[in-house]
Amino acid sequence: MAGQSRDNALDHVVVVLFENRSLDNVLGRLYGPGDGKTFEGVLGRDLSNPIPEWAEHGADRKVVPYTVATDMDSPNPDSGEEYPHTNTQLFNIQNEQNRFKLGEEITAPYNAPAPGQMPTMDGYVTDYISCFTAEMGRQPTYEEYSQIMTGFTPEQIPVLSGLARGFGVFDHWFCEVPSQTLPNRSFWTAATSSGFSVNSPVKNFVQKNTAETIFNRLEDHGKTWKVYVRWRMLPPILPSPSRCSSPPRA
Repeated sequence: MAGQSRDNALDHVVVVLFENRSLDNVLGRLYGPGDGKTFEGVLGRDLSNPIPEWAEHGADRKVVPYTVATDMDSPNPDSGEEYPHTNTQLFNIQNEQNRFKLGEEITAPYNAPAPGQMPTMDGYVTDYISCFTAEMGRQPTYEEYSQIMTGFTPEQIPVLSGLARGFGVFDHWFCEVPSQTLPNRSFWTAATSSGFSVNSPVKNFVQKNTAETIFNRLEDHGKTWKVYVRWRMLPPILPSPSRCSSPPRA
């Protein structure tokens, strides 16, 4: 880089890692059209997802618009996380035999798109209704499934919004593996998920995912690093094969 010197060198790099959230969900309203910034957020846009015809409640409304969350625990229950659910969310493809199915119950072709097919980002409502029904044993009301199309304001999440404004934020969706937590965490630390696309079985993941990580590289070059962990104490919940991913783009 021209003009590179010690004056603009970095002393520390800090990565803050959160669980299963997206730009639109937590930072979509960080900047608006009047802030004088180029930002791919949700303000000033007419965003929505269609409601599937087979929905028992609210199908006559046709779409769910993207709105502000009224509950800090939304969406609850969680939407699908494994890649068949992600296929539905991104492409609005759901093979009929996979409707109201979760995780390993889903069969080939796993709601997969055709080669080269571009995502439409309009299947979040479809997948949420399907997952909710599988988990709860009934179809959700409009009020229950519309929560998948919500996000938070800076006032609702002031600390995270302050960090984003004070440092930096990616305003496009980046996802190494459109699936669960462990493959994605592996990808950002090791540039590979070693062929894994789901978390389970965790034992195999730990034993066979042996790629060199960024922490190995730092040590090899005499650099120090540290991982800080803050575990949340959660109330007991019913076992579920599916965890949630909020919509990255309507």
